[in-house]
Amino acid sequence: MPTPTETQRTLHVRKSKSAPLGIDAWYYSLVGRIKRGPWAFSRIEIMAERIELLREEFNLLNNGQLDDRLQRLREHRRRYPKDIDSKKEEGLALLAVTAKRELGLTPYKVQIMAAAALIDGFLTEVDTGEGKTLALSLVAAYNAWSGLPCHVITANDYLAGRDAEYLKGFYLRVGLKVGKVLGETAEQDRRTAYQCDITYTTAKEVAADYLRDRLRLYGMEDIGSRLSLSN
Repeated sequence: MPTPTETQRTLHVRKSKSAPLGIDAWYYSLVGRIKRGPWAFSRIEIMAERIELLREEFNLLNNGQLDDRLQRLREHRRRYPKDIDSKKEEGLALLAVTAKRELGLTPYKVQIMAAAALIDGFLTEVDTGEGKTLALSLVAAYNAWSGLPCHVITANDYLAGRDAEYLKGFYLRVGLKVGKVLGETAEQDRRTAYQCDITYTTAKEVAADYLRDRLRLYGMEDIGSRLSLSN
């Protein structure tokens, strides 16, 4: 199984730090309240309307022009991975056009809103039948363009396998590789899947792989000695 990279270990340590106190706590609380304010929904809705206008414009591009725009945007995201906002509307519009050409699906406004909200860091609830699979594919592609691995965690093996296979052509068109980790996936295949730009899996498999990687990271002998001492 793949072991955590130095960057992943650093991120894990950073996320394990204690919560901010004093003025920092007040500041983050204020920012959170502003972002969660009643105008947040209106802002996302207005953004989705602008994305739909861009999509209509990009629909006029031929395949070569579309691929060129996708490549340029992908290179920008890879060069500036922290620059999430400046190309978000253009990126989602281009991805929506690509979804139509590769999958025959045009994202509805509610799907565009869900994708924009997720990229902005919101938790998003989408009702059954409103198209979570397509909305998540837009988010996964936009985030994976940054060069950082993106994991899409679904409810069960069936959904993970189905979505990874169904969306493979779409992801390839936008320059990304997709893998899947299911219950029956062999160890070497898991390594390959986790090395893809986007990996579809389940919470159960992620948790199990994480625990196995921690055992390998610290060494089986070390873990065994700790268990002996604790007994």
